Amino acid sequence: MYYINVLTKKLSSVYLLTGQILTKIIENEFLDFILESLGSMEGISWGSMFGGFVIRHYDLPFGLIFDDELYLKVNEGNLIDYKAFGSEPFSYSKQGKIINISNWRVPAEVLEDADTFVIWAKKAIQAAQDKKRGSKPPKN
Repeated sequence: MYYINVLTKKLSSVYLLTGQILTKIIENEFLDFILESLGSMEGISWGSMFGGFVIRHYDLPFGLIFDDELYLKVNEGNLIDYKAFGSEPFSYSKQGKIINISNWRVPAEVLEDADTFVIWAKKAIQAAQDKKRGSKPPKN
């Protein structure tokens, strides 16, 4: 179970008064699982976003959780990994058009293997850093 300081995060739901700080109680088993799986990595944080969650590395978004599915940032450097599993990008509808973004669904097989999942997360962080810098990853 995670507690979020309402003074710094704009969330709405059940609140708990602890001392002088009003906090929100968030219970999401899938989010808990993802955060525990990334526990060996420094700088991991999360926040709410449009009914889901965003996963960050030192404030750099690299993952999304919607409907108990994790979508990580993808670019030319790691796209082949996702395609090998038949994964698909996160998409949504806007003004009658389907919009695909550069976050792809992480296969269950990857989530079940902690070491592999951390490798995929690190590649997603690199993809997010590359996008932020506006650079393309080196060709392998």
